Amino acid sequence: MHLLERKIRFWFINIVIAVALFIVACAVTLYCLDGYTRHGHYILVPDLRGLSPVDAAPVAGERELFVVVVDSVYNRTFAGGVIVEQFPLPDARVKNNRVIQLTVNARSLETVPFPDLLQFPYRQTLQKLKNLRLKPGKIEYVPSPYANLVTGFRRDGLPVEPGTRVPVGVEIDILLGEGEKPGETVVPRLDGKTLEEARDLLLHAYLNTGEVIGDNTVKSNADRFTARVHDQFPAPEQPARRGSRVTLYLSKIPKKTVILDTTTHE
Repeated sequence: MHLLERKIRFWFINIVIAVALFIVACAVTLYCLDGYTRHGHYILVPDLRGLSPVDAAPVAGERELFVVVVDSVYNRTFAGGVIVEQFPLPDARVKNNRVIQLTVNARSLETVPFPDLLQFPYRQTLQKLKNLRLKPGKIEYVPSPYANLVTGFRRDGLPVEPGTRVPVGVEIDILLGEGEKPGETVVPRLDGKTLEEARDLLLHAYLNTGEVIGDNTVKSNADRFTARVHDQFPAPEQPARRGSRVTLYLSKIPKKTVILDTTTHE
């Protein structure tokens, strides 16, 4: 009997020791992981706009961040070679070693020859323009027996002929054939989309972006870049004449909160 008791006591003590060692090992591991990942520690992204990438690198490095140039644009209001956009945006909270993506202003205006897209299908034309880094603008229907085939292009109200060199990034308006009678389309659902995403969806639905209205959380162009659509007119799934405009309402706060805020003003 005494032998059995000693064996039970021996195994009990060993089990207690094993459990204790396991708890200590877990605690040490979690502590080390917390220190390695710096849990709860965030870095505010500095504003690098207006600097060159060479000057921006040490500024980011002081906060344990890195920079990489991912794109270039041409804007005559900025000096050549300086940063005009960044992501994440200034004052965003990120972890250390995060890479900040930079868009730099080109030193000279880059142009491309405009392709011959007359009588092309509309959606194929949209993709062709994007491949050339040209921005589809608004669509306009004009008299033509061929519905939704491209009949011409305009830039700043002036015709664009095939072969003409145009600056990269400019907006190109598209003229489409009306066909025998005005056509209708269905307004897409845009809530939760960014402004650029909403514009792209509207163009693919044969619609134009109308007035863009931001609430009091949208105070700058940077805010417009990150804000989301929380309302629209006409409403989603409603029929609309092709080429008509859809008004967009932007906010940086969730849609449910926006609705609660607006009802307090009634």
